[in-house]
Amino acid sequence: MNNGFSTPILYLAYNRPDLTAVTLQRLRELRPTRLFLAADGPRPTPQDTARTTAVRTLLDTIDWPCTITRRYAAHNQGCRDGVVSAVTWFFTHTAAGIILEDDCLPHPSFFPYADELLTRYADDPSVMHISATNPLPYANSSSYHFSRYNRIWGWATWARAWQHHDPAIRSWPEWKAQRAHHPHFPDPAERRLWEDRWDAIHGGEHRENWNHQWLLTCLMHGGKAIVPAVNLVSNLGFRPDATHTTNTGDSEAELPCTTLPTPLTHPAAHDIDDVQDRLYRERFLLPQRTTPPAHRVR
Repeated sequence: MNNGFSTPILYLAYNRPDLTAVTLQRLRELRPTRLFLAADGPRPTPQDTARTTAVRTLLDTIDWPCTITRRYAAHNQGCRDGVVSAVTWFFTHTAAGIILEDDCLPHPSFFPYADELLTRYADDPSVMHISATNPLPYANSSSYHFSRYNRIWGWATWARAWQHHDPAIRSWPEWKAQRAHHPHFPDPAERRLWEDRWDAIHGGEHRENWNHQWLLTCLMHGGKAIVPAVNLVSNLGFRPDATHTTNTGDSEAELPCTTLPTPLTHPAAHDIDDVQDRLYRERFLLPQRTTPPAHRVR
């Protein structure tokens, strides 16, 4: 008998009831005992009002024993402010937890993986993020590696880490002037990519983006991410009604998932795996170095 999963989960939803139904079913199978529901408000159209209402109706169908805490916005906050404010709210209630968006379908083995690592690294300030996504699975004796890249399609973290997040990245100009980011990005092309992104965000552009700021926050505070040896989440949201992931032919759309065996095998060293990061950079951040990568929102 499944007695429930005790690690708190924040579930972020908006206006896609079909995706909510699919990912909510995965939570129904897991039966978390502490569930936080954050739903963004509608844009000022009858169609969006109807869709957001349908999503909230689905959330009311939760039928397993659990403590539910809700945060439903009356008006649309958008991808950046809606997510950031919801995660901040989540961490006023818990010291650690898992964050899932309505279009991210995690593999069942993601949950024990995240649960174990949230406990293992709870007091290690050098670890700030636990990812579910790995589009480049690899054969290794360890169940995960450390990375500078904190992928956010299914993730977990701690209040001690999130407290540093600044969506306005107010410290970026000083950090840039000190060239403090150079050691993290020795490749000049990638360095320019991130400089362009962070300059634009600091200047008030990309108002719907929050994850690039979270990467900068982690780097500024000496933090790294954990990435599983296999992919543990499938993003179902690559479709025309998405905010960012509108390319249905994207190589990361609906990636297949694989079971991560337990018990986990922990790496002997905590250094960033530069080989895996280089593969990720060349495949997804600087593909062929011919297409301007600054337009690829991740």
